Order: sequence, then structure tokens, then C-alpha cells
Amino acid sequence: MMSSTTFHRTVLHQGSYKSIWANPDSDANKKKASSGTRLRMAAAALVMLACFGLGALFLEWPGNNEVQAAAIQIKEEVTVVPGDTLWSIAGQHVRQGEDIRDYIRKVKTANGMTSSTLIPGQVLQLPQ
Repeated sequence: MMSSTTFHRTVLHQGSYKSIWANPDSDANKKKASSGTRLRMAAAALVMLACFGLGALFLEWPGNNEVQAAAIQIKEEVTVVPGDTLWSIAGQHVRQGEDIRDYIRKVKTANGMTSSTLIPGQVLQLPQ
């Protein structure tokens, strides 16, 4: 029994067994990216950032709302009275089967509105 224990320890000390937990922070376990890899990754990140920035710029370009509003065909006009909300007006004029939230977005776009606040006496153009 003694000799097998000694043999086992001898084998371990000779380095035939290497634990993955022995030196987790050693330099052998760390892979360093080459400078070329880091440069390519930085360039890819820069290109993605530029594409995202240009996309956001064109979405908010002045005149986009006017173009969208001009493309909407107006069905009728409604004058806002005290107590009216976009939801109540849209509920009376939305087409059967159309989502009322989509219709409210169309009303806001057609009238160049950025908020849902209505003022009594305001004239709303209602799209088809």
C-alpha cells in the first residue's frame, strides 16, 4: 500500500498532472490580443458607431415630419372643444379594424404635433 502512494506522489511531482486551477492568473492562461487584432476591433467599433450616428441623424433630419404630413390624405377637420382628447376624437373617427394608437400617431403627424395636449378651439385635420 505504501509503495502505490509513493508512486502516485512521484507521478504528480514529475508534472504529468496539470490542474486547471493551479495558477488561474498566470501569464500562460491569459491570451493577449495582437495589436493587429485590437486595431481591427477598434476600426469595426468606429464604423458601427458612425453608421448608428448617421442613421440617427437622418431619422431626425428637419423636414421629415413635413414630408410625412404631406403624404397623409386629410378626410375632415374637427374643432377641439373643452374635454376632448386625442383618444376620444380618434375613437369617433378611426376606421373599423384599424388600431386606434396608429390612428392617433397619424393625427399627430398630420397636424405636426409633438405632444398629445389639445387646446379648445384648435382645428385638427383628421387623416383617412
